[in-house]
Amino acid sequence: EGKFPGRLLFLEYVIQTLVDDFERTMKIGLLHKSIAKSVLSCDYCSSNIKEIALFQKMLSIAVEVDKSPNCNADKIAAMVFSSVLNLPKRCQRDAFLSSMECDLLRCKVLELIFQHSTIPTDDPLSLRMILHFLQSFSLPIMYQDNEAVWQGWDEMLHHLLLLLLSYRNIVIDHLRIPVCERINLIIKDAKPKLQSKDCIKESDIKCRVQSFQKHLSKTIEQPIPSPIKEKIELLQVLLLTALEI
Repeated sequence: EGKFPGRLLFLEYVIQTLVDDFERTMKIGLLHKSIAKSVLSCDYCSSNIKEIALFQKMLSIAVEVDKSPNCNADKIAAMVFSSVLNLPKRCQRDAFLSSMECDLLRCKVLELIFQHSTIPTDDPLSLRMILHFLQSFSLPIMYQDNEAVWQGWDEMLHHLLLLLLSYRNIVIDHLRIPVCERINLIIKDAKPKLQSKDCIKESDIKCRVQSFQKHLSKTIEQPIPSPIKEKIELLQVLLLTALEI
């Protein structure tokens, strides 16, 4: 703040403008015409694409500016996590997560989402941890009393696929390494550095996936819907492919 007083003043000005306009339009019954409505409303699932894109660009740069992108991503994800969790509609959550430019940050946010709804563990993210999420994940409260509970499982599997793809990109592109050092690794075509818990057996993956299918079918008390079945099949293929990195 001491180095960039102008930035703080600008943010204060923007927020105060939003507050003043909000209070003015609320008093005259025209809140639907306020500035806040046009740029912040949760009623719009995809109309704020430009604002979301600019925000994601800012976050992706923030991850890279210091010597430890991994540490930066941890801090930013912790701040973003509750906001993502509180988005009321799936299309809003999907839009935010899919628009993230930084795989490292998206991975951290998704990891927090799963840690929030599974048996907690301090182990670092790995292929084994992703299998753990598959087996121990429980649905958020908003889905537990809903007749269409399978839609909650569908979203969870979508998130797990995003997590796996993001993690794969992190490993292949050395995204935990500072960007200046990363360039040299890319030039040298350095081999991705795997963790010991990334070394899992093909039979273990298939066994865990089959176990999940049986559990899910029993939970929803009906045959597994085709959209979910497709995601499960894709997840297994991607897990098996990840072993070949």
